[in-house]
Amino acid sequence: MDLKSAITTPFKVISNIFVHNRQIEVKVNNPSVPMGLPLYPTGDKPILYSTEAILYYLECAPVQTAIDKITDEIAAIKPLVYNPDKDEYIDNHPILDLLKYPDADFVWSEFIKQLANFYLITGNSYIKADGFIEQPPLSLRVMPSQAVSIVVGFDGYPQNITARVMSLMDTYNRQEVDTHGQIRFRFYANDLKELYQIRTFNPMVSSNMGYGLSPLNAIFYEMRQYVEVAKYNLSALQRGVKLSGYLKSKIPLPDARKQEFLQQMSYGFAGSNNAGRMALFENDMEFVDTMKNSRDMDYIEMREQVTKSIYNALKIPLPLIDSETSSYNNMETSKLLLYDNAVLPLTRRLYAELTNFLMPRYKNSEDLILAFNEKDIPALEPRRNAQAKLKTELNIFTKNEVRNDYGVDGLQGGNQVYEPMSNVAVAVDTSDPLGIALSSPKDDISGSSEDGGVKPVGRVADADEGDGEHPSVTEAQKATKDKFISTLRLQVNKDGTQRFTDDEINELVGRHYGNG
Repeated sequence: MDLKSAITTPFKVISNIFVHNRQIEVKVNNPSVPMGLPLYPTGDKPILYSTEAILYYLECAPVQTAIDKITDEIAAIKPLVYNPDKDEYIDNHPILDLLKYPDADFVWSEFIKQLANFYLITGNSYIKADGFIEQPPLSLRVMPSQAVSIVVGFDGYPQNITARVMSLMDTYNRQEVDTHGQIRFRFYANDLKELYQIRTFNPMVSSNMGYGLSPLNAIFYEMRQYVEVAKYNLSALQRGVKLSGYLKSKIPLPDARKQEFLQQMSYGFAGSNNAGRMALFENDMEFVDTMKNSRDMDYIEMREQVTKSIYNALKIPLPLIDSETSSYNNMETSKLLLYDNAVLPLTRRLYAELTNFLMPRYKNSEDLILAFNEKDIPALEPRRNAQAKLKTELNIFTKNEVRNDYGVDGLQGGNQVYEPMSNVAVAVDTSDPLGIALSSPKDDISGSSEDGGVKPVGRVADADEGDGEHPSVTEAQKATKDKFISTLRLQVNKDGTQRFTDDEINELVGRHYGNG
């Protein structure tokens, strides 16, 4: 049984279709939906549907490598329940127990990888939920995309979906269900079975508009070139590689002698096992070199270019795949690009669809969503470290604010903003030279306020304020106060006269630092 037959085995309907003026016979599950064949057979470029897209995934190594690279990362992300109103994650919701073991044969990582794989290969993913439709599901199962056919209604939306695996077949009919005040389409086979579809954008207007469009359509020619090159190389290797020369006889040979000689050559020199063997010819035989020319097809270079095109189309940074372009310096950046461009967007999409599918079946969960915490993803740690370093160097964040980014508890006295003592003023706002208008006598540098924001830097906290660890003005605070006074004394008007009198300086210092 060949690959195509293996993929389409569950389907019993036979459809004769003309492709590029050549009639072929293919098994499909619905004559109106030729899975794996061109949507417009007379065109030069087919629209890939499930069967053919899966064949390219199985036969084209860069496609399989790229897709698995993305889905393996998605499978490693831990799902959580998130409450947007309270801005908190919940790790004990019953839906997480279901997702941990979706059914008797799969764990979460296998389930989400299957879901993501079918989505990236065919543009469609289907989830079957078993259990009473108004209660939490008992199990979840990813249905093979090639095992599903869709009938579109007169309104352009799917009317019913038929799923067949081996000898089991169910038809799920569309029903309009009020979900928290919004009408949503749900597909039920009966009170115990529900099917949910996740599909990509499909710009085609036809009877097949109920299906998503395979993301592999954009690289159809690249995939085909790669497969054809691989087949050519294999065929050439099996036949003794390229024709490098031929034997010329100086005397005429009878046909029987020619056939005998060809068989001997094929047995002794053709194929990879005979590479490098020595040849011995009779006196009347001459070897003629055919001489390779520059126009001979350079399959190696073409294959490399095609491979890079496939990886770029699937948003895989080349340093993660190609050792020639990778280095220690660009690996971290490449991993972040993989997550930003491919992994995280698809993860958010799948989690949003799972939320829409599953959360309505759980009571008091209408405001909850499935999400993930980026702090739990090791691949994103270099970015967090860089952000923490930047925040520290900017001197506008407290230590506890930086620690909060890592999810660790704050420190006593960690709500203060520090600046190097070497900083000096190089320019002054003439209307408010020291920012005093922004602070009040009760402002301090504790880094927090009643409304949860960061208070402007004002006077040093009194002895009974702040963290309670400064019974009096410290030496550092005194130095800061002296620097403040020196700065005021250096302010001059345009005519060169001192801007502030001693009484005004004392008043400003009192307002800014207190009378201590």
